[in-house]
Amino acid sequence: WVRFLGATVDVQGGAATAKFVVQVQGFGPQGEKVIIDRYNITESLRDGFGGGKALIDPGSVPEDWDTLTERVIRSTYRTEVEGREMRVLHTIVDSNGEDGVTPNCYAWYRRLRKQRLHGLVTIIKGDKVKLPGTPIKETWVGARNPREKGDVPMYLLDTNKLKDMVDA
Repeated sequence: WVRFLGATVDVQGGAATAKFVVQVQGFGPQGEKVIIDRYNITESLRDGFGGGKALIDPGSVPEDWDTLTERVIRSTYRTEVEGREMRVLHTIVDSNGEDGVTPNCYAWYRRLRKQRLHGLVTIIKGDKVKLPGTPIKETWVGARNPREKGDVPMYLLDTNKLKDMVDA
């Protein structure tokens, strides 16, 4: 009954515990939803010492974000129909985290644009900042000069207002 798949990605920092936390949900025709998959990405696409894969480091290694492209954006899930698979339609990625996470996220988005995959991703940043009116505001980030408009779209989320709305 699932009509499309959506994914969310949260970045968890820490030198020894860094990871991407991924959740994939299926959405039905009446707005029903179900968790299809949930997993942590802890290994990079890079080779590590001793022949294994390097540990993921979203804050220090920009290329580690490409793991999301391969493991989430390009992923498919089998359906009940023989030979038919579903791709993730859209992925929401949190860009907030330890030092280096945000600029590495923006660099990844730029690489997605070159591959024409950027339309499959929305970057968000939750904050306790009070946004006037709506709890969600689109902005453009990543400018080299603070007086210029950025080249990466991002949605700022007023997390306190959103939590209050859900609670109400």
